[in-house]
Amino acid sequence: MLHVYMSHVIIVKIKKGKNMKKSIIAFSLLVLFILITPNINAAEHNAIQEQPEKQLSNTLNDDEIEILFVWGGRSVNVLVKNIADKDLYNIDWEIEVINWHTWGLEAYGQGTIDKLSAGQKTIVTLETGFGIMNLIVYINIGDAEENPKAMLIGPFIFFRIWWLL
Repeated sequence: MLHVYMSHVIIVKIKKGKNMKKSIIAFSLLVLFILITPNINAAEHNAIQEQPEKQLSNTLNDDEIEILFVWGGRSVNVLVKNIADKDLYNIDWEIEVINWHTWGLEAYGQGTIDKLSAGQKTIVTLETGFGIMNLIVYINIGDAEENPKAMLIGPFIFFRIWWLL
């Protein structure tokens, strides 16, 4: 309703004003502004205002993320658990798969876990390539790190999980 009233006022100005070109440009800019302005209701506005406070108070310590298990198959799979007593947001992860004979990078992936509730588990996955080689996998999730050794045979990756213990 407000938009129609404002447009009506400017149309009246265009008809009565001496400098018609400036009035048309002002009217066009106003219409453009009205069309591109997003409509945000009160509930969304409050949610937008609360999220940064939660995320700012979320600083990772060494003991808040735990890598529970690493397994293979056609990809590198990492089971991660939030062991803190609060929800964690924007947890960065990075996985590098290195051929340990040539130190060549075989696969690389990075991303962010948007939210991990207290006590919740999630799986981070990285697809691997094809070949026959020994690998070292560098896994960094938040502040947790693991460097397991593995073997790639064809499209399948096999971890030496007893070395993680």
